[in-house]
Amino acid sequence: MCEPAKPPTISAVVTVYNKAPFLADTIRSLRRQAEDEGDVEYVFVDDASSDASVDVIKQCLDGAPHVRIIANADNRGPSVRLNQGAAAAAGDFLYFLDGDDIATKGAMLGMLRLLRREDAELIYGKTIKRVPGAALLDVTADPDAGYRISTAPLETVLGGGFVRMTLMCRRDLFLEAGGADETIFIQDESLPLRLAAKAKRLIDWQATVIAMPVVEGAVGKVSENRNQLRHDAFLANLHAIEETCASHPDLSAKLYARTVSAYWKFAKRQPGIGWLKPGFWRYLETKCLKPPLRSDVLAWMETELSYAAGVRRMPTTRVAGSDAFTLSSATTREAP
Repeated sequence: MCEPAKPPTISAVVTVYNKAPFLADTIRSLRRQAEDEGDVEYVFVDDASSDASVDVIKQCLDGAPHVRIIANADNRGPSVRLNQGAAAAAGDFLYFLDGDDIATKGAMLGMLRLLRREDAELIYGKTIKRVPGAALLDVTADPDAGYRISTAPLETVLGGGFVRMTLMCRRDLFLEAGGADETIFIQDESLPLRLAAKAKRLIDWQATVIAMPVVEGAVGKVSENRNQLRHDAFLANLHAIEETCASHPDLSAKLYARTVSAYWKFAKRQPGIGWLKPGFWRYLETKCLKPPLRSDVLAWMETELSYAAGVRRMPTTRVAGSDAFTLSSATTREAP
């Protein structure tokens, strides 16, 4: 009688949209991670690519155990697809990657060992950007790199530096947090905030765990759309206020300041009268005076952002974690 295959320890969840030229290296970087490849599950979620991404995944993972390829017929963006992959995953730990990123040597096992050693639910590493193609697979996660442990994860994340998918987390933490906010197109800001709000222990590891390739002519790349990034950063912080106000009231001022700052980073680049725009004064106020949270200001900023050009907006139905804070409705574009 054959022994049943043991369940994987880690699920590597990879979101893909038109990444055919990069996927072979990404998959190679993943398959070299585990001491026993049966310990890792590969979950690839394709977001209706128009290139050969799905075919490349199938070819590169032919014969590998624990492979799931989810090929979608409609394009819904990275937040939705990341959650879809996590929902399909069987591992106790989730490791996330974009379809053109490289997992550095030793990254996955290094993160897993630290999570277990320190009994933490969430770990973040560092990224190195725009690495030439030939050097991508040579970058190593230094096993001796220092790390710090935070018992106040949300406060730590609000301190900055946690906006990319350089993370591993326990699957039960991801489920408790609700994953990425699907009303926001890009998950880079919403996922750290949601995970940190529920985690009890976070590890900030100084090792480089993701290497990003040089991408020539990346005009259509989501990460190059500054309006989208700032729009989504504003909403992620705004929703974090709504979802965590009751459980983390001491952090509401910092969240308010981050939300206003995200709006100003968007507004200052728009055509108009520059530094005399109303948003600047609200931004300056949060930097100098630490004012109380104002729902009318946030509602006005959200309305202004709804007019942003070149931004993909998602359906707005959302289950908030708390009803302790509710935006007042902005019915005019006049600044409060």
